[in-house]
Amino acid sequence: MSAWLSELNMGGLRLTDRLSSIKIPKVGPKILQAFEKAQLQSFFDVLCELPLRFKNKLCCRPIASIEDQEEAYIEGLIIQAQYHGSKVYKALLQDAAKNYCELVFFRVSSWTIRQLKVGSQVRAYGKVQITPFGVQIAHPEVDSVGWGDDRDHTPIFEPVYPAHKGVSQKLYQHTVAYIIEHQQQLFGRHYQPLLSLFEKLHAWGLSEEELTQYPSVQKQALQELAFWEGLSFFRQWHLKQQQNERLEAPILSEQQLCAYLLRALPYQLTQGQQHIWEEIQLDLQRTTPAQRLVQGDVGSGKTILGFLALAQASSNGWQAVMMAPTELLVLQHQKALRKIYPHPEKIVVLTGSLSAKERRDVLESINSGAAEIILGTQALFQEKVQFANLALVVIDEQQRFGVAQRTRLIQKGLSGVHYITLTATPIPRSLAMALYGQTMVSLLREKPPGRQIIQTHTLARHKRPLALGSVRNCVAKGQQCYWICPFIEESTVVEGQAATEAFQALTVDLPELRIGLLHGRMDQAQRQEVLGSFGEGRLDVLVSTLVIEVGIDNPQASLMIIESPERLGLAQLHQLRGRVGRGENKSYCLLLYGDQLTEQGVQRLQSLCEHDDGFTLAEIDLEIRGAGQLLGVKQSGFSQFRFFDLKEHEPLIAKILKDIPELSPTQKELLSELFGEPDPLHWEQ
Repeated sequence: MSAWLSELNMGGLRLTDRLSSIKIPKVGPKILQAFEKAQLQSFFDVLCELPLRFKNKLCCRPIASIEDQEEAYIEGLIIQAQYHGSKVYKALLQDAAKNYCELVFFRVSSWTIRQLKVGSQVRAYGKVQITPFGVQIAHPEVDSVGWGDDRDHTPIFEPVYPAHKGVSQKLYQHTVAYIIEHQQQLFGRHYQPLLSLFEKLHAWGLSEEELTQYPSVQKQALQELAFWEGLSFFRQWHLKQQQNERLEAPILSEQQLCAYLLRALPYQLTQGQQHIWEEIQLDLQRTTPAQRLVQGDVGSGKTILGFLALAQASSNGWQAVMMAPTELLVLQHQKALRKIYPHPEKIVVLTGSLSAKERRDVLESINSGAAEIILGTQALFQEKVQFANLALVVIDEQQRFGVAQRTRLIQKGLSGVHYITLTATPIPRSLAMALYGQTMVSLLREKPPGRQIIQTHTLARHKRPLALGSVRNCVAKGQQCYWICPFIEESTVVEGQAATEAFQALTVDLPELRIGLLHGRMDQAQRQEVLGSFGEGRLDVLVSTLVIEVGIDNPQASLMIIESPERLGLAQLHQLRGRVGRGENKSYCLLLYGDQLTEQGVQRLQSLCEHDDGFTLAEIDLEIRGAGQLLGVKQSGFSQFRFFDLKEHEPLIAKILKDIPELSPTQKELLSELFGEPDPLHWEQ
């Protein structure tokens, strides 16, 4: 940890004070208002707006050494200068090696024309284009060599900042320079090491040697800032862990009921499942509340581990709850658990579609303790849901809920509550280590025997007839097909095939097939009727929105067609793809993409075609989209970072976690001032 954190002497202005706290020359009320509108309110905000790039005017380059599209600074003699046509002005510059560069202006001022007189020695900066007619620079910056005092005001390594309305580049450069130049008069000494980093990042006052090695100087400064910001962020998770350790949870000892459930299963646990179940049992037999994240690929068998944990809590006389993101998944859990649980009357379901009387009855059974295992959706968050003696919370598909939502459910326990989360959207190892700690993360990579590898292919939307042919072939073999659309109805805002529109089109294109429609706006009875028909083979094709993303298990479905896959993340696509390949039939997934597919979209879809492993895809998704997008921007908190990047700064995480317990109160105060207090308990998805 940097030495400057060890002693603090707070005084003077704070970096987080507003720019208006002092009078900066040339920065009047209108300019301050423009800074405010650009969300650049404090000194720290201004310094954190780092240059996009730099104009390197350290030395002039020989024209012959410059590559096409490279920005360069050149010097030479103007040997020709004149208008070409009525608007285009061209000047020919010859350097010392007798090579030429044509300076082209489509709009030129009289001042520039005076600079470019034949016989003038000038320097020009701009992007070089190598054309069939020679070397050109369009609209270069031009300086006359020896042009009086003006020459001194041209920076030799000039930052280029993001554009902000009402704040010119020169004015932004001036504001940054003023803050850094007057830092000793403005701020306390404890800011000096931090401000020295900003000096480097804005290339202010660096030596020529430092400027020639600027990429390495910049990288080191950014890494230090990332480390401090990471400290500020991850210590919130450390506090949460400490608070959890102070609570006392009930000991849930191993009972015969779990052994009974294992014997009732129509299959044996895989070696990976058995190992994780042993870890969970050890967790539940401690008074420190368990916090375990079980990551498993699609179809790896995480749900049964959650069921076993529910049974262990119930058999010890405590209540246990499992929360799932959709009613369809909750009802499937209910059906599966009642098949193997010897006391099905002690299992209740709480969802938003229950009638008033059904809801009252369920709430009463939860409150009285008659209900020992409670399965539900977000309806479990309601204030009226009061548990008699909650000991265990299992969250299925944890990434679908905000952190605050999950926390509210845990806090319904009378004391400490054991907490297990299951996810088929693997969190990359670096993020899991940071947020949960290595000892609390279980990886279930092994898939049960019989799961098929799903061949995945991309298909342009204009080749839709080929997809229809694949559907016919699938049904002709006695198998079934999913046709997935991201939306229910056609959207004029976001491009994407609507489920209702696709359903209508398919009934016309495939009149000989039995086609059903499923989406979240249908009531429970309608959804169950459609799913029942599909599961019993009375439908050939199921057109659906993302409601079938998790929990639907139909061994006869062997073809998955996904419309507008470019609108979805890799994790979602991998989840959807996992709805097929659950039987003995060879299975396929077709990604029917639209016309507006970007280069990044091509990269993502190609990754899905090449990889069948969810953990690999999660790492790729993290690299392409970032942690905020991967987990849900609002939920993750990573969208708030200025400098810390999970992928790039993964090697820093171990050191950050090691240094967190050593922070003193004054160190925490300074970090909080500079980087804020992102509270993970208040992030929502």
